[in-house]
Amino acid sequence: NECYKLLRSQGWQVTKRGFFHSRPINPIIGDYKTSKALYRDYELQVVAYAHAWLVRQGLSHTEAMHPHRLVSLCLIRLPKTLDKNASNGIEVKYLDSPPAFPLFLAARDLWRFMR
Repeated sequence: NECYKLLRSQGWQVTKRGFFHSRPINPIIGDYKTSKALYRDYELQVVAYAHAWLVRQGLSHTEAMHPHRLVSLCLIRLPKTLDKNASNGIEVKYLDSPPAFPLFLAARDLWRFMR
């Protein structure tokens, strides 16, 4: 996919679930979407990804409850197709005050309850 190639060319490690970019001081963890907009519930996904990554790095679940204090969080909206003006339609949003991980857990529990 051209969008994934674009991200990789900028130094991002891209997976099916998101992306990671390691800067010398502060890693960036995020997700990419091809939707019409960047919706608030996407922020919960990024917080969950960051929490999981921090735990895999050796932090306790308690230490990783507010991942935005330890890593930068980001969302990227990509166009469904790229043309010669590849930057058109790309939107980058850094999450300065994202929800804490417990809100993700509450949303997950509500989703399970409603099923």
